[in-house]
Amino acid sequence: MNCTPKVRQKKSNFWGVFIMKLSYEDKVQIYE
Repeated sequence: MNCTPKVRQKKSNFWGVFIMKLSYEDKVQIYE
């Protein structure tokens, strides 16, 4: 496994977007 800071940053960014998407979908479900 290549654990360079760039890859780690990309992975953390992916998780940030993933969590944002989940929370956004939860809010949409609440409003519906």
